[in-house]
Amino acid sequence: ELSNDPCEVSGSTNKVFLNAMDYIREHYATTINIKTVADAVSISPSRLADIFKEQTNGVTIGLFIDRLRLFRAVEFLGTTDMNIAQIATACGYGNQFSFSRRFKQLIGFSPLAYRKRCTERHLIGPKRNNPFESRLK
Repeated sequence: ELSNDPCEVSGSTNKVFLNAMDYIREHYATTINIKTVADAVSISPSRLADIFKEQTNGVTIGLFIDRLRLFRAVEFLGTTDMNIAQIATACGYGNQFSFSRRFKQLIGFSPLAYRKRCTERHLIGPKRNNPFESRLK
């Protein structure tokens, strides 16, 4: 199962899966889907879907990419002064409106409200060290 950090998947030795994960981590900010990932690791999309679900206890590639993008957005909101449009672009969303809508659906707050709440509670704030920096590489 995936942890709160969608980049952490432990225990897998499946080379196709590990290569797919590397590709997704490197390209999440671009337009990617199961076909582009499958092409990158030279396997059919259906076989990659099976391997990915097996290695993540049922999480699809689409859901993984969505979680990763939102995880990165939360990091950017808490550790940078980037505006919402910049964060949307940096996380692979076509525009800030689709990003804000998806963020609110999954997080429960708009990106600005999330940043404000966290800043007010001193949980996170611009210019602080990113606690996930080592996991981003």
